[in-house]
Amino acid sequence: MDTSDFRRIFEPDVRCLVDWPRLEEHCHVSLELITAPEELGALSTVWYVRDDDRLGGWQDQHAVRVTVNDAARRTDFPSRESAGYVERIQRGILAGDHPRVWVTPAFRTQTGETIILDGNHRAVALLMSGAPIALFVAVAQGLDDARVFPDLLHERADRLTATEWGSEVRVLRRHFGLADSGSPGAGGRHVGAHETG
Repeated sequence: MDTSDFRRIFEPDVRCLVDWPRLEEHCHVSLELITAPEELGALSTVWYVRDDDRLGGWQDQHAVRVTVNDAARRTDFPSRESAGYVERIQRGILAGDHPRVWVTPAFRTQTGETIILDGNHRAVALLMSGAPIALFVAVAQGLDDARVFPDLLHERADRLTATEWGSEVRVLRRHFGLADSGSPGAGGRHVGAHETG
């Protein structure tokens, strides 16, 4: 699979912010198979929590990404509505109403963290179900350029002052055509506006 295939297949369904032309130009793609619960649980979601355990977003400098394993352990996460959606998927998996083999797109950072771009709810439901896992992950990888995927700004979070972080967030919001929130880091990415499955 090359980056043009990756874009053609996944762009219509991915709801998180991705600069697809930039990804296509600057990344490469590999296809990996996950069959172990530990591997699935180690994948990162596009959901974040702040220090006070409230839902955060890519714009929050001190928020941390939640892994599939962490999300599966939480109650009503990332919201009560999302938890209900995960439960419905989980019941469907156990009833045999879902495919045995799944495919999801992801981005791998230079430090090796794999972030699911679409299918976060499904991944959590699959892990919680205890059903056999057969998940193909189409992994885009390149430089940790937040202009490709703004979540990658977190790869530099510990090296930026609050002022530098705020400036970077404003640049990225403009790059992705988002209105300026007025207070960098104050707004989180909400599930409904980000990714639902």
